[in-house]
Order: sequence, then C-alpha cells, then structure tokens
Amino acid sequence: MFHRCRRTQSNEFRMILAVTLAVLVVVACAIRLRGDQDDALSEASIAQGSADPTAAKLEQCRSVQYEQKDALVACRMLWDEKRHDFFGSRRGSLGWY
Repeated sequence: MFHRCRRTQSNEFRMILAVTLAVLVVVACAIRLRGDQDDALSEASIAQGSADPTAAKLEQCRSVQYEQKDALVACRMLWDEKRHDFFGSRRGSLGWY
C-alpha cells in the first residue's frame, strides 16, 4: 500500500509540473506577442508623424547598412545629437560618458 501511495504522489507531482510549465509557456508567448504589438504601434505612430522632427530620420537609420557610408555618418551624428539631448551634455554628470 505504501508503494501505491508513493506512485500517486509522483503522478501528482508530474501533473503539477506539467501544468506549471504549460502556464509559463502561455505567459511567455503572451508577453512576446504583446511586445510585438507595442512595437507595431510605435512604428505606426512614427509613420503618421510626431512632434519630434528627427523621429522619421531615426526610423530610417534603423535600416542603414554598413556599406551606406554617407547615411551611416549622418545617422551617427543624429544618434550623437539625441544622446546629447538625453544626457544634457557631452560629458555625463558621473564622468563616465
């Protein structure tokens, strides 16, 4: 009888483990899909136009290839400008930038 009880506990453990893994997979997929939807919404808002005039240029910079030297230089300058706007100065207050 002890052996039978142990087998039942083992089966219950396996069932709980399987259900937990299934729930985790569903949650991971839902989070991933929600992230894709947020990306699509942000790209759509950029495509429609925004208050920031550099947003369209930044969107174009996402697809610049290494071989496009002139565009790459322009994008690096734009990224540097945006970084400067974000941090407020060329050198960060902590001195590491």
